Amino acid sequence: MDLSNPTEAPRSLRILGRLANGAMSRGLLPRRIHPERLLAEARRQTGLNDLGADDWQESLKVLVSSLENDANLSVIGRHAARNTIRGAFRNRLLFQQAKERQPDALTQPIRRPIVIAAMPRTGTTFLQRLMSAHPDALYLPMWLAMTPMPAASLAEWKGGGSAQRVARAQQTSTWAARLNPGLQRKHDNGPREAVECSFLMMSTFQAVQWWAVWPTHSYVEWLSERDPMPVHEMWRDHLALLQAPLPGSHWVLKSPGHFIQLDAVQQTLPNALVVQLHRDPARVLPSTHSLFASAHGLMSREPEMARVVQTNTRMLASASERVVALRNVSSDGFLDVSYPELVADPLGVLRRIYDAANCRWDAEVEQALTERMTALRAKSSGGHRYTAEQFGQTAQELRDQFSTYIDRFDIAPETKR
Repeated sequence: MDLSNPTEAPRSLRILGRLANGAMSRGLLPRRIHPERLLAEARRQTGLNDLGADDWQESLKVLVSSLENDANLSVIGRHAARNTIRGAFRNRLLFQQAKERQPDALTQPIRRPIVIAAMPRTGTTFLQRLMSAHPDALYLPMWLAMTPMPAASLAEWKGGGSAQRVARAQQTSTWAARLNPGLQRKHDNGPREAVECSFLMMSTFQAVQWWAVWPTHSYVEWLSERDPMPVHEMWRDHLALLQAPLPGSHWVLKSPGHFIQLDAVQQTLPNALVVQLHRDPARVLPSTHSLFASAHGLMSREPEMARVVQTNTRMLASASERVVALRNVSSDGFLDVSYPELVADPLGVLRRIYDAANCRWDAEVEQALTERMTALRAKSSGGHRYTAEQFGQTAQELRDQFSTYIDRFDIAPETKR
């Protein structure tokens, strides 16, 4: 892969993008992101004004500065950033309203959370979506993640989402597939599929997901130095509000950000069972870079992939060292799963997880999970190809850099190309 031009968008889209970029340079399309205008639009759309505490303002300022100065936004990237910031404001307004209306819900414990906290590209999405088929599971489908508040009613939850919410999520999924089929092939999102619970952190403007979509280099460096607890407290409050009208014995939560900020996850949800998937970093890192290449290649006119590779590697290497240090103190509340084990025996892995979490396992559960496993495997395209060398790295170099993590969790090298 040419690191200077990693996009896998169709040729017709690239031509359209060049025409749109030309129109933007001539002043025919917006050149800047104006957060105050987006906030005003969100307030008009919701009829609400209260955003709660002002702790989001510095985060948004750093984010927008990075979008404008680091990301070299394409027209699509700028449009997506504006829409996402407006949506974050809208969700924050609705969240604040929900808190004021249901203060008692915030005092309730989060029902037995099972948190999948692992590096990206380790099978976390497969495991999360498989676990979401448990009849007693609470999770975050895309239709709810995009607009978490107001919380889904029991009828809406059982029906798989309201028509309006599902249509909005379907539109997003459809356009993502059209604009960047390479990204869709690597990470498929349908309107009713379980997605990362970091969506619930987006309205703090302090979430790693902003980096995963846009090449916001200075923002992600700033983010690494921030106190993660206020963001995780908002995450917990979202979960409390979402679970209030619904049945369910346990939550299934997943985000690569949980691996990076594992100590904050533990402090926020001390009753969680943390499931850690482990895979050869020589496979994890190139796959992660490839995913970023697709996303950043769409959002930026000239993504600096060599810089992205350095940032991803540094971020995950640092996180892996912190995970090892934390786990060396205590492994209570953790369950480890190797990637080869998950691939070879998904039902066996699930049985271990549910036994550890004290969740029911009976014929109904096993049938639901078996059917879901069959559907997920049938849907898998297996079309994602990558090597470390594509991104200026080597397998041995990566294994050396992550050697402490590899040794701690006895991770076997993968030889498949």
